[in-house]
Amino acid sequence: MRLDLGAAGWRHSPSLDDHGVPVLPRGGSRVRDDEVLERTYALMRAGAAGIVYGRNVIQHPDPGAMVRALQAVVHEDATPDDAARELSGAVPVDV
Repeated sequence: MRLDLGAAGWRHSPSLDDHGVPVLPRGGSRVRDDEVLERTYALMRAGAAGIVYGRNVIQHPDPGAMVRALQAVVHEDATPDDAARELSGAVPVDV
């Protein structure tokens, strides 16, 4: 099964759990840090089993900080604002 985040299509599925299989959304194009965290939070709340992100981590000025922020959202149910604290020392990205 493939679900893309493009055009905010993930918002149209009220619950990813309804698909009967684990859903691991992929990240899509490079976006601002706050948008990555907000999307991830919404996806996890909708029932995603995890995430598969590339460029939003690898191309980040501080990949380790972005991983920590995403881990907080995925594994600790942190809000985007709480997770953003992990990025406080990183250079902000404006895409």
